[in-house]
Amino acid sequence: MRPSVACSIVFVLCLSRLAAGAAKPIPPRITALKKIHLETDIVRDGAACATLIVPASGVYDDLAKRIAQATREAVGAALPIASEGSPAAALPLRGNIVALGNRSTNPFIAELYNRFHTLLDLRYPGPGGHVVRTLHNPFGNGFNVVFAGGSDRAGVKRRPRASRLAGCGRRGCTGWVPRTT
Repeated sequence: MRPSVACSIVFVLCLSRLAAGAAKPIPPRITALKKIHLETDIVRDGAACATLIVPASGVYDDLAKRIAQATREAVGAALPIASEGSPAAALPLRGNIVALGNRSTNPFIAELYNRFHTLLDLRYPGPGGHVVRTLHNPFGNGFNVVFAGGSDRAGVKRRPRASRLAGCGRRGCTGWVPRTT
């Protein structure tokens, strides 16, 4: 046996012994459940309650502007638009968020993906596929995220192109319902 192969085998054996002796991780104890916030205010009493978070690359800027305009037309208040590096996109959440894209196009979504809060990437929902779903109170501070994304540009732009908001009235909008046609 060559010396480099023998050294590699010894190294692997040493690593396996170290791993076998390592303590098993202890999961945290959950003593109280966080409150679930099932409603996500987008606009309330004529004021925006959510921020659109887009990638700094500008890939979804036009879509964000259309969503903000549709919100203004529906209830008289446009959603502010911020890029992933802005204070509005910091974690833990400081307000409700509408995030466009997926983990590969939007670092805000990537951070939530890395914390196991969403599955929205280049493989899911698939080519041309899209999702509109919510993440309820992930940090226990009462704020939610609406993911409006897809695996590629076609999927992201497919929804929420009409940006139909649910529960819109004179006082505002709560929630988000994608167009189904």
